[in-house]
Amino acid sequence: MDDALATMLTLVTRGNQLTENDLDWVDQQMILPAVPAVLPDAPAEDITGDTLIFANEHLHRIGAIIGAALVRQAQVNILALTVQPWYVHMVYQPASTPPDRIRMVAEDALRRLFQSALPIWAPDYAKRFLFEEEEVASWVDYIERHNQAAGWEPRPWPFIARPCKGSGA
Repeated sequence: MDDALATMLTLVTRGNQLTENDLDWVDQQMILPAVPAVLPDAPAEDITGDTLIFANEHLHRIGAIIGAALVRQAQVNILALTVQPWYVHMVYQPASTPPDRIRMVAEDALRRLFQSALPIWAPDYAKRFLFEEEEVASWVDYIERHNQAAGWEPRPWPFIARPCKGSGA
C-alpha cells in the first residue's frame, strides 16, 4: 500500500488462530486474553508441541530478538510491539514491507532462539494498513497498553522508533 503510513500486524503462534471474536476484540482495541479461548489450560512453553504458547518469563526476550531481527534484516521502523503468550501485535513502517516478510524474519529469528525447525507462527495473520496519523497513534497506543498491562514500559525495547513528522503516530 503505497499511500499507507504504517501497517498494524498481528501474528499468532502455531496451533492457535484468530477467531471472529478475537478480531472483534482487536477492532475495538480491547486486549486479548492471555490464553486463547480454544486453549483454556495452556501448557507451559513447549517448542516441540503442536501448539506454541510463549512462557511469560520469555516474552521480553522474544520481543528483543524479533525487533532486532526486523530492524536489521527487514529495515523497518517498529513504532510499537507487544509479545503476548500466543500472539504478537506490531505497528511498523514502511507500510510497503510485506507482512509475509515480517512474519518470515521474525520466525527465522525465533527458530534460531529455540533451536527448532518447527513453525513459530500460525499460517494466518491479521493486517491493517493505516492511512491517517491519528489512526497510527491509536494503534500504537493500543499496543503500548498491552505492555503496560504486562508491567512493562509502553516502549520496552530501545529499537522502538518514533515516527518522522508526517509519517504517522
